[in-house]
Amino acid sequence: MTVAFDSYPKANGPRKSEYGDCVISYNDGITIDHLMTSNMLPEFYYYARVPTIEQEEEDIRCITNKTKEENIRYFWDGGLLSNTPLRELLEAHQQYWSEVENKHKIPDLGVYIVNVHTSKIDIHMLPKDRDGVKDRTNDIVYGDRTSHYDEKMAHLIADYANFGTQIKGLADEAISQVNDEKKKHELEERLKAILTTKTALLHNS
Repeated sequence: MTVAFDSYPKANGPRKSEYGDCVISYNDGITIDHLMTSNMLPEFYYYARVPTIEQEEEDIRCITNKTKEENIRYFWDGGLLSNTPLRELLEAHQQYWSEVENKHKIPDLGVYIVNVHTSKIDIHMLPKDRDGVKDRTNDIVYGDRTSHYDEKMAHLIADYANFGTQIKGLADEAISQVNDEKKKHELEERLKAILTTKTALLHNS
């Protein structure tokens, strides 16, 4: 399971990351401990160690023993699963502006991605020894594979959100012009039911 650390404040409390039943709080922002989680492979270094919830918080999820050592979680380099965490960035950006700033229109976000792992190699320079194969394996594992798809999906979702907002505005305007109060109330309730329907993701969570 991947864990994303970001600097966006959350609507229901301080800066924090949740995964499974665990909460990691870092209201003072990203620290070297969080940065090191993206630099650690136990093949070369020891696990990155990050404390979980601050002791003064009431939420005790993830704490089985209140000694300092028991409140540590251990991490590997997230690049093994998501070396270009554009999806996580877009989600945090959208969540902040919609839930904290209460904005219907999410501001654009400028992102620059530098892919240092080549996706193609010269057919005449195929690796023929262990070191060469290992280097090519690293290219495949750590190379950017998802950012273009994630970008397209983000634009598609934004288009759907804008479409939904416009349709709701049109429906509200149309309902407001209905003279029959009983019919107007019925239409308002039907619209409310549609707008409060849970998505498949939330319904199954």
